Amino acid sequence: MRKAGAERRREIAGTVLDLAAEMGVSKVTTQAIADSIGVSQATIFRHFKTRDDVFLAAIELIGEEVFGELGPIFMDAGLSPGKRLRAVITRHLEVIEGRKGIPRLLFSDRLHMESPQLKAAICKMMKGYEEKIAAVISEGINDGSFAHDANPALLSQMFTTLVQGSVLRWSLFDFEFSLSDQDDVIWKLLGPTLGGVAKSNSKSIKTKL
Repeated sequence: MRKAGAERRREIAGTVLDLAAEMGVSKVTTQAIADSIGVSQATIFRHFKTRDDVFLAAIELIGEEVFGELGPIFMDAGLSPGKRLRAVITRHLEVIEGRKGIPRLLFSDRLHMESPQLKAAICKMMKGYEEKIAAVISEGINDGSFAHDANPALLSQMFTTLVQGSVLRWSLFDFEFSLSDQDDVIWKLLGPTLGGVAKSNSKSIKTKL
């Protein structure tokens, strides 16, 4: 049975990430995608004009999956700003751990050097992420749970850098250790910079040297 257009596009985008994890981004051709799904290459181009359009759909899928999980946490007024940030770290790492193709794509030459369109899409996504983090930090400053002189913009960049650095390290070690266990490492570095953030319920740090 032929799949609906949106369903097929999502399947193709997901396959890009799966293949990127298995063989690296440079080997993810439209033929490889078609072979993996079990369709003709013409089917791929029926839904996407170019290979870059396929990769762009994969990036959009990353955004859907990540923000689909993190959105409710950002909006949860029942959690304090500190607990929300901690929950965002934990869930973000869990989502990426379930999609090993994400770091393969994000840290590839295809994204950084070969396609300004893909790079712009990721930069836009990152900016939106940092704005949401900064908004939570601002809320914490206003309610007194974070230091009054904390810098939301600077700290949101630090937040993103710590998460991305952990993801890069995990990818370089070929996913040998648990990425989700790094949430405590990140929080132990970030928490004190916010000032007065509770450090309860911390797990033992598990990291690969």
